[in-house]
Amino acid sequence: MLGALLADALEPHLTRLPVGPTVVVPVPSHRRSARGFDALGGSSRAAERELAARGRPVLVQPWLETVSAYRPLKDLTRD
Repeated sequence: MLGALLADALEPHLTRLPVGPTVVVPVPSHRRSARGFDALGGSSRAAERELAARGRPVLVQPWLETVSAYRPLKDLTRD
């Protein structure tokens, strides 16, 4: 569902770009997901498939990565 919504949001912007594939770079939330999967990556790949079906070539590339240590906000103190 989120992939289809992302495709709907991206498509109007793709019509203003030159012909050819557009690269979409998802921003990672943190290094390791406690959920055991990459939710944003999955949504981005679903949007890639949806846009390809509509004739809009898009490539999803995971070029960004987090470099700092991540701690969940719930584990932080008020200070």
